[in-house]
Amino acid sequence: MDKIKLIIDFTEYSTLRFKYSRPGIIYPHNTPHEIVVPIPGIIKQVLVKTGDVIKRGDVILVLEAMKSYNKIIADHPGKITEILVNPGDRVIKDQVVVKMD
Repeated sequence: MDKIKLIIDFTEYSTLRFKYSRPGIIYPHNTPHEIVVPIPGIIKQVLVKTGDVIKRGDVILVLEAMKSYNKIIADHPGKITEILVNPGDRVIKDQVVVKMD
């Protein structure tokens, strides 16, 4: 994996570029019980609800960051137990947005 740098509002962030192409972002800081966002932005759409059973690769939400829409996808299967954000919410890097069982 290669590292890439992003500059947002004069703050430099570093992330990993995966060698495979995939629609959406799988972030290595996710755990089997939490999904976090990799960059700051605004939640545009939440595509799951509490109680939904999801599988790896399902789109969880859409995050607007750097004037583009980023699909945040699950990298672990599970059941949604809590959604911590709503459309329009501003989020910061590494903020937990969804909890799973």
